[in-house]
Amino acid sequence: MNEQETNEATETEEIVEEKQSITEVKPMVLLVAELGNVSEDLIKGNFSALVNLMDEFFAIPNIDWKLFVLQIKDVDAAERMELVNLLKNKFDLDNDQLEILIEAIIDSAEKTYFAVESWVNVGKRIKNFNK
Repeated sequence: MNEQETNEATETEEIVEEKQSITEVKPMVLLVAELGNVSEDLIKGNFSALVNLMDEFFAIPNIDWKLFVLQIKDVDAAERMELVNLLKNKFDLDNDQLEILIEAIIDSAEKTYFAVESWVNVGKRIKNFNK
């Protein structure tokens, strides 16, 4: 393999790694977006709209949360566009609306994770204190 082929192979590997680098973020983005999508129905008491969240909720136990945190902190412009396209395929929104939504989801997902992690740590300390 010559130097050019080696460089091309390395670039291809990096692209593949890039595409896989938000695998743990995608399910959470879809969950938050779908939750927003059905929230009006839920507010009106139409709880059958929860069925629309089943796929997203079932994906949660499969998320590697440590990897999720690493990925959410490192989302770059290309990955944001990948998330925009993911939601564009699912919802009827233009790019500007989707980009704003992605920003809000990324910001809230990271804060929510850290809030949950803090709560778990407090719970562990309380359990250890009571022993």
